[in-house]
Amino acid sequence: MSAGIPAKHSPARFSTYFAAHENHLAQLCQAGFVDSDTLVVEAYATLPTVWSIIGEISCRGEIILSVNKLLECVSDDPDPLIQTVRYSYHASVRGGGNILRYDNHHSRPEHLDDHHKHVFDVTTGAETIEWIGADRWPTLGEVLRELFAWHSDNYESLANPEAFATPENISDRLNSGLLP
Repeated sequence: MSAGIPAKHSPARFSTYFAAHENHLAQLCQAGFVDSDTLVVEAYATLPTVWSIIGEISCRGEIILSVNKLLECVSDDPDPLIQTVRYSYHASVRGGGNILRYDNHHSRPEHLDDHHKHVFDVTTGAETIEWIGADRWPTLGEVLRELFAWHSDNYESLANPEAFATPENISDRLNSGLLP
């Protein structure tokens, strides 16, 4: 990672990183926005210094946030320092369209680095891509708070603004290939 990475994305202790992760999810559960998740954290068998976080988070309004992150260990302590190296946060409405996707999985020639945001018109599917750069690369908690605000702003246009996608619905979407 380059020297231009914001402090919020600097290496953190494994235990500290996941305590913060659980805290953000708990706060949004208490607020009534997050219901459940299917996130799985595991080390790669062939690359023991790389961890992944993959799964879905069910949010009010049948919003589903698909998470795909790679974390690299930058120390080999018992509680190692880890740092996100690849990420994708892809939000959509169950039975509806895409909302947004933040990622750094591919380069765009007109951007200074790989950090960008796809913004979708949920009704038409029209997409715009905005370069955000490392300075504005959001954390998972920030993306969830952005979706919380989006839910409020779009409440009247949602088919089921108070409903949550169930774990079964999430699994159906994963198995059908509807989510990346």
